[in-house]
Amino acid sequence: MLKEKMKNFGSSIKSAVENFFKRKNPAQFFIAMMALSLIIWLVSSLIVGEKFFTGIFFNNGTDLFMDYFNSIRDVFQGIGVYTERHVIYPPMANLIFLLCLRFVPDEYAATSFNDRYLWVNYPSAILSCLLFILIFAVLFLLLCQRHMRFNGKTKLLFSFFLFANVPMLYLLERGNIILISTLFTGIYIFTYDSKSKLAREIGLFSLAFAFSIKLYPAALGWMLLADKRYKEALRCVIYGILLLIIPSFFFGGPKCLIWMMENIFSSGKSGWETISHVVHIPVSVLKIMFYIAILISIASFIFSSLFQKDRWKIWTFACALFMAVPPLHAVYGWNLFLIPLILLCNEKTLNGRNLLYFVFITLPFLFIPGILPSSIFKSTATLNEVATLLCLIALLILCLIDTFLTFKSGSDKNRALADRHTDNC
Repeated sequence: MLKEKMKNFGSSIKSAVENFFKRKNPAQFFIAMMALSLIIWLVSSLIVGEKFFTGIFFNNGTDLFMDYFNSIRDVFQGIGVYTERHVIYPPMANLIFLLCLRFVPDEYAATSFNDRYLWVNYPSAILSCLLFILIFAVLFLLLCQRHMRFNGKTKLLFSFFLFANVPMLYLLERGNIILISTLFTGIYIFTYDSKSKLAREIGLFSLAFAFSIKLYPAALGWMLLADKRYKEALRCVIYGILLLIIPSFFFGGPKCLIWMMENIFSSGKSGWETISHVVHIPVSVLKIMFYIAILISIASFIFSSLFQKDRWKIWTFACALFMAVPPLHAVYGWNLFLIPLILLCNEKTLNGRNLLYFVFITLPFLFIPGILPSSIFKSTATLNEVATLLCLIALLILCLIDTFLTFKSGSDKNRALADRHTDNC
């Protein structure tokens, strides 16, 4: 009797929770969580002081805007951007910085690494950086707002927290060009299923442009093949090749692409050593484990794209794979998930595995104050960085499990239909 009452009580609680989540738009939960974490962070910063306030930024904000200014100084070297500075950006990204260089005095662009912080003495350099950040941040905001299916205060507050979150503030503080890549990746994803041929074509060009800046968005082109949109895939490839080759002539021609790839494969060594130090596993073994996990995840992603009906889950899976690549794995890379998060919030309800997706996507956006001691990592790490890593692992595992369960569910339904057809015969 008692056992039955406990069972009924548990079912009532479960039903109440499910009904609560069904009545609320996911965007409202995101807003509530963000607002609460922001208040906690601000109050904690007022109590503890400025180190707590700057703790969410790279090197506590002491390296302000240097992804932008270092890139400006790099492209000033011409071909040396690849041969001397060993930059891993594709030629299009460097061409954008070359255009920005026109607004920065040569006197600063020619400075040594030790004098890189002298940008504070040049008003035109400061203004060029602020405009670079502001223009593309506003364009990203307008893009996201256009594709939100919720309105009123929810849309207004959600838009506010598109900027007021840790990965975005981290990105803006760095002045990193991934902001442009994320913008054009968003255009491709949001227009992918558009009924307008022009919109879809703009999306194809946008994917190619995002690829010409950061390379990894090229993987999203697989969806065109999975959906048998071969002509569109071919045009997208042509756009991508042109946008990769044409800017290369500003940096020594197509041979600079070989230098770029050499730089990419030689980068990220310190990241492996840091992880190895934390988990006490040799780098060589760690790499083998990583590549096996990535191959399994890629195979699962390809498999999922063939039958997964919830498109936003496929985009989420792709973003998780991007974040798993060491050169991209940084706090600001999590901004990619703003795109599938909006698509998830457009679903109107949180139930089942959708709730887990929402939690794992949302947590790294929160203001989680605190720094782990250097005894754990080779350098100090914030709780936000740890949360990002843990949520990434959890999200990849969830995507793998969801792929298996969705396929199993579809197989069971097909088997049931076949049995019913046999019985009718």
